[in-house]
Amino acid sequence: MVCVVFRVTPALFCLYIYFYAYIIYNKSVKGSKFMNRLEQIVEISAAGNGVLRTSEVISKGISKTTLAKFVEKYNYERISHGIYCSPYVWKDGLYLLQLRCPKTIFSHDTALFLLDMTDQEPLQYTVTVKSGYNATHLREDGVKVFSIKKDFFELGVSKAKTPFGNEVFIYNPERTVCDMIRSRSQIEIQIFQDAMKQYIRRKDKNLHLLMEYAKKLRVNHMLSKYLEVLL
Repeated sequence: MVCVVFRVTPALFCLYIYFYAYIIYNKSVKGSKFMNRLEQIVEISAAGNGVLRTSEVISKGISKTTLAKFVEKYNYERISHGIYCSPYVWKDGLYLLQLRCPKTIFSHDTALFLLDMTDQEPLQYTVTVKSGYNATHLREDGVKVFSIKKDFFELGVSKAKTPFGNEVFIYNPERTVCDMIRSRSQIEIQIFQDAMKQYIRRKDKNLHLLMEYAKKLRVNHMLSKYLEVLL
């Protein structure tokens, strides 16, 4: 028996929902108001690759009651408060994690993966949060958590697309290199060495910015030693 697994595209997802909605509701629902609301929710979900946020749906003038009926009818999974995911698409773990925990930034080996600075897909997600942030729920979910003073939390913050095409917040290459040096005792040596080499090979590397970050994060002396060997 052959099992074919594929990711449902937004267009295919829309087609499926419209078809299913027509079959189920055509005889039981009169008028176009409900179908218009249904169409709006479908479009919102499709734009989010199968993800619905209550706040976004309500902002379009759709009631929580209508959303609840839609979620129940189409078996959307509740990811966290106000966030639901369609059962017809692959779940983007990176995107969903940051939707649930918007005060996180992907860092270290997870940032390396999203920046194409390593070929190894991380076994667990790694994020950085502000000092004092209660990350118990993240650790319980198997997420590796680093914390840093709020003055440096947004230093080098950038955006990248996940393999599913959703945008998430990460640190740029320069900040990521500094983070790897700061946390080198907790990083596999092979990943650390490969990341340093990959950075040096990047055409868009910014050594001036790298040294600026390194000074702020107090890893400039260690960085200089690595650069002496690599450059």
